[in-house]
Amino acid sequence: MMPPAIATCADLVVLPKWSAAEDRNVELRRIRKHRVLNLIRENSETSRAELARSTGYNLPNISSIVEELVRDGLVHEAPARETPRGRRPVPISLNDDAAMALGIELGVKSTTGVLVNLRGAILFRHEAPTPAFESFDARVRWAVEFVGAVLRGHREHLLPLAGIGVAIPGLVATREGVDFDHRSVAEPVRLALGEAFGVPVLVDNDARMMALGALWFGAGRELATFVTINVTYGLGCGIVINRRICHGAFRTAGEIGHLPLGEHGVPCYCGGTACLENVASGSGLLRMAKTAGLHVTDVRALAARARSGDATALTVFARFADALGHGIATVSNLLSPQAVILSGPVCENSDLFLDRVRAFVRAQTLPAFLDPPQVIVSELGFNSGALGACASVLHHIFNVSHLQLEEVF
Repeated sequence: MMPPAIATCADLVVLPKWSAAEDRNVELRRIRKHRVLNLIRENSETSRAELARSTGYNLPNISSIVEELVRDGLVHEAPARETPRGRRPVPISLNDDAAMALGIELGVKSTTGVLVNLRGAILFRHEAPTPAFESFDARVRWAVEFVGAVLRGHREHLLPLAGIGVAIPGLVATREGVDFDHRSVAEPVRLALGEAFGVPVLVDNDARMMALGALWFGAGRELATFVTINVTYGLGCGIVINRRICHGAFRTAGEIGHLPLGEHGVPCYCGGTACLENVASGSGLLRMAKTAGLHVTDVRALAARARSGDATALTVFARFADALGHGIATVSNLLSPQAVILSGPVCENSDLFLDRVRAFVRAQTLPAFLDPPQVIVSELGFNSGALGACASVLHHIFNVSHLQLEEVF
């Protein structure tokens, strides 16, 4: 089926441009424009004079940028109100519905899509079971089909699409010249969606996307340094340091599931034999349940047995909790985060392990710390990955910290 025809505003997402020297002034103005747009977003109502004070740009420059934003339909200018002391400054505010972002999480069991406006308000949500793929290319086709279904299902109420964010499990290597011995779906998905829908596409590991979602929408909004841990079929970690996502030299930072803290002698697809996720993950729970003689097909069934008082199921969850606590304590001693935010489908059963995880972390965190990090479950629930993917698009609209200014000057 052909992708639906939709309105787009592809230039709204700020991506690095390797411009010629003569284009640097244009690039600098683009950066200034988006900085001003973000200040308008952060303030429910502001003025040109306030923007000039906040940015250090002169008033004529600010006025020119604001006029361009008004022409683009991105901001509103309200009529100035008369006061006893004369006319007040003209109020400026973000046009929340000037555009939308689409975020999708390509999960192992289900695929979730969320559409948000520029303020981050959820417009629509769509979820479908992820099919069993008979080939690598089928995964890419599924991503295109799913996005098409989301947009087609809400076509009459859509805003112009600015970009698509995609959260996927596993390693995502986007640095040129890096060759891993497995085939990542990230780049094929990015290219296929970009060609099909004509907007920028941002793809990253699901745990890092969840960290960005927490930074924009969740418990990370008031934090500077924290980590998110995605407890799903596997185990992944997103790291935020000074409100920036940490990718590492090869863009694979956060692979907590492959710390050698799991049960020894259990082979992992990565080549290891003691990876943490062989215990502290959904697949780890089911592996331990099977080894203990429990016949359950999913984590929910195992959790139901534990809640009914089944001693073996409770033991499995206790081993899971200690292993997860071990991983969190290790990360905490390395990074000293303010909080560890747990996400992912296994966390719907947090009543069976969260208290024990917290106790383990308190016992194993470096005593010199005044307090161990908070260990909390994300309030974003099953939308964590998709909202994080939305946040990646909004981040590239409103935040230009990802642009290195030495590339411009």
